[in-house]
Amino acid sequence: MPVPERIVLHRHRPPRRRRALNWQALIYHGLRTAGWAATNMLVVLGLFICFLALLGNLSFDGFFLQLNNLSARYLEAGARRQGSFQLLLVGLTAVLFLIVGVLRWHNLRQSGSSGGETT
Repeated sequence: MPVPERIVLHRHRPPRRRRALNWQALIYHGLRTAGWAATNMLVVLGLFICFLALLGNLSFDGFFLQLNNLSARYLEAGARRQGSFQLLLVGLTAVLFLIVGVLRWHNLRQSGSSGGETT
């Protein structure tokens, strides 16, 4: 039986180089996403203000009267009703944030393809 010239038990692989993180791109996209989310939240808060302004017949005095009415009724309510109002407010905010986020999704996706350049 002939003896092979070379017996290979394992292949010697060069050590794999770790890919360095592109910190600039990571920070850019993180700030872009944070700005997108903050803008969406400001739009949602603006929608709440528009709703209270509409209840006050689009007048400055009516807006603050409605805000005073809401705060007075909130403070007079019991703990259970305050909790249910908070839950309703959080749910409404989340739904509005999702709607605004879907409508502004193109603005967030636009930055990923071009690396900060606008086409």
